[in-house]
Amino acid sequence: DEEILSAIRCHTTGKEAMTTLEQILFIADYIEPTRSTAPHLERLRRLAFQDLDQCTYEILRDTLTYLRQSPQKIDETTERAYGYYRERNEKRHG
Repeated sequence: DEEILSAIRCHTTGKEAMTTLEQILFIADYIEPTRSTAPHLERLRRLAFQDLDQCTYEILRDTLTYLRQSPQKIDETTERAYGYYRERNEKRHG
């Protein structure tokens, strides 16, 4: 199923305009129970059940903040996804 394959492909980087399934898998990967060092993790675990777009935005924001502090190359897909969800967040919340 192409929708499932797409969700698997973007589950670590995210992407612009993710489907509900893609967002659920993206968020689930980030908040999985054995993860303990990510910032705002408890808040994001609660938010995942309230607002997928807001949770996606905050995960992408925190991910980029972390990656920008390390020498790792940042995937362009993640940067574009963040821009997309930041804009959606700004439109929703003014």
